[in-house]
Amino acid sequence: MHGQDKHNNSNNAQWLKHVQLRQELGISRAKYGKKYNIKEYQLRYWEYKFKGQKAKLDLIPIKLAFSDNTSIKSDNNKTLCKFRFRNNVELKVYDINVLSSIIMALE
Repeated sequence: MHGQDKHNNSNNAQWLKHVQLRQELGISRAKYGKKYNIKEYQLRYWEYKFKGQKAKLDLIPIKLAFSDNTSIKSDNNKTLCKFRFRNNVELKVYDINVLSSIIMALE
C-alpha cells in the first residue's frame, strides 16, 4: 500500500468514528462540531459518504455456562431474539435459557 493510500484509509477510519460517535450520542451536527472543532458541512459530507456503513468489529465466540457447568447449546442456530443497540450493534440470542436470563436481568 502506498503512503497516500494509508493516509486515506486512516483518514476515512477517523471520520467513520466521528460519524458513528455523533449518532451514538444523538446530538446535532452543530453541537458535535462545536465539541470536536469540526465543521457541520464536513460531518454532513462524511455521513453521506458512509451512509449505511458500520465499523468492522472483531467478534469472538463465547460459551455461557450455568453454575452446574452444563454448557448452553443452541437449537439449530435458530435466532430467538435480536437486540439492536443505538450504535447498530446487534446481539442475537439463540438459547431460551440465555434469553430468560437477559429478561430477568432487565426486570
